[in-house]
Amino acid sequence: MKVKFTSYIFALAMMVMAPFHANAETNPTDDPNFAKINGIVTEMLGMWDDNAYKNSLDLLDQAMKYDMTEIAQDLRHTLLDLKTGIEGTSNFQVAITPRIASGIFAVENGKWVKKANSQDLRMAFPDKNGNDCVLSANVTGQPVEYLLPVTDDDAEDFLDDYGKMLSSLLGIPLEKVKNYVNGVKKVTVAVETTNIVLTQGGKKVMDATIGIDPSSVTNEVEGLLLNTSFSFAKSNGDGFFTLTMNQTGYKPGLGLNIDFTAKSNDLTIASLKLSMPGTFTGINLNTMDFGINTINMEVDVLGKAQAVGKVSDISSFLKALMSADNSTQEAFQPSLDEANKYVDVKLYYDGSSTPAATMVLSSLYNEEEKEWKLMPHIIFYNNNNAEYAFKKFFSKTNFAAANEKVQSVIGDMKTFLTTAQSRVKEVNSVKNIGAKSNKVATEWYTLDGKRITTPAKGMVIEKQADDTSRKVTVK
Repeated sequence: MKVKFTSYIFALAMMVMAPFHANAETNPTDDPNFAKINGIVTEMLGMWDDNAYKNSLDLLDQAMKYDMTEIAQDLRHTLLDLKTGIEGTSNFQVAITPRIASGIFAVENGKWVKKANSQDLRMAFPDKNGNDCVLSANVTGQPVEYLLPVTDDDAEDFLDDYGKMLSSLLGIPLEKVKNYVNGVKKVTVAVETTNIVLTQGGKKVMDATIGIDPSSVTNEVEGLLLNTSFSFAKSNGDGFFTLTMNQTGYKPGLGLNIDFTAKSNDLTIASLKLSMPGTFTGINLNTMDFGINTINMEVDVLGKAQAVGKVSDISSFLKALMSADNSTQEAFQPSLDEANKYVDVKLYYDGSSTPAATMVLSSLYNEEEKEWKLMPHIIFYNNNNAEYAFKKFFSKTNFAAANEKVQSVIGDMKTFLTTAQSRVKEVNSVKNIGAKSNKVATEWYTLDGKRITTPAKGMVIEKQADDTSRKVTVK
C-alpha cells in the first residue's frame, strides 16, 4: 500500500503539536543556554526588517485599487490567442513566468490606461501621498523550451484546477475545454526569468528576480527549482533587506532542496539549508521506502548559533517509529532508542567544532489521548547534560517576542494575499471586463472558432467588447 509522504509527515507534526503532561524537569529559563539562545534570537529579530516589505505590499495594494479593466483586457487578448490555438492541435504552449500582461500603463481618473505597446510591463501610479511610483517587469535571458508528455491523470488534474476558469475567461463551453485538454499529448514549456522593480519617488523600494532553474525542467519527469530574490529598501533608509532562495524545490535525482538566506545589506541574518536527495516514488508502508533515504539540515543565525543535523536511514528510522508501543513509557522507549541510531542533530555556538548540545527523540504524556507521544528533547553538554523537551524549551511563552514577530509577518502576508485575491476577482470575468470597458472593440473569428485579424468575405463571427457575438456576412 502506498500513501503520500507528505501525509505521513503531517501526522508526525500533529503528534508534536498535541497537548502534553508537564513533568518535573528543571525550568528551561534557568539554564544559561536559554539566556544565550534567547539573546541570539532577540538580536536576529532586531535586524529582521518586516517594515521594509510592508511598504512594498502597501504600494502594490494601492496599485491594485485602481480599475484594472484595461490590464485585464490585455490579459484577455493573450488568452484569446490561446483560444485560437485550441482548435485542432495536440500541443499546448505554456510560459512559466510571473508576467501576465505587457505594455506601458498609467493611471487616469482612477483607471489603468494603456499608453503604448511594449514587450515588458511598466505601470506608473501615485501613492497615497501623491508620490510617483513605477512598477516594471521585464524578462531576462532567452526562454528555454521543453516538450513534456501529458498523461490522462495530468489532464484530469488540470481540468479540476483550471477548467472552469479557462471556460469563463475564454468565453467557450466547459465541454469544449475538456475535449481540448483531454486531446493534448505534449506541452511545450518556455521557462523564463522575470525581474520586477518597484520605485517610489524615484527611489527603488523593491527589486525582485523570480525565475526557475532551466535544468530542473526535463522531458521525462516533473521537477521545479526556484531561483528567487526579493530586496526591499530598509525602513531606516540604510540599504536593503534581502530574502533569497537558490535552487529551492524538487528535481528527480537531486530530490527536495531548500536553500534560504535572509540578509541585512551584506550581513547574513539567518540561513536554512535542507536537502533530501533522491527521487520520490511514493511511500510504501511495508518497507518504508519512497526513494528518499537521507535528510540533511543546516541552520545558522548570525554566525552565532548553528544547528547541523542528519537522518541517515529514513526507512529504518520510520520502521522503528511505526513499530512503537506507546501504551507506557517503558514500552515506547526501545523503539525511540532504535530510531535515535539514525538521527544526528547537534547545536554549535559561534562556528565551534565542539557541539554544545544534541537532539534526541524522547516522549511526553498526552493527557487527552492517555498515551505517550513522540517529542524531541535537547540535551546541553555544557550544563551537566541538562535535558528539556523542545515544546517546553522553545515554548511560545519563553520565546514570546519571536512568536509575536512570526505571527505578525504571517498576518501581513495573509492580509495582502486576501486583498490581492479580492482585486483579481473584480476583473477575472470576461463579462465584467466587457461591461467596464468604454471602448467598443470588435474581434472576428471563423465559424470553427479561429481568430482572424481582418474578416474575409463570407460568413464570420463578430464579437464585441461586451462579450456578445453574432454571425455576419462580409461582402
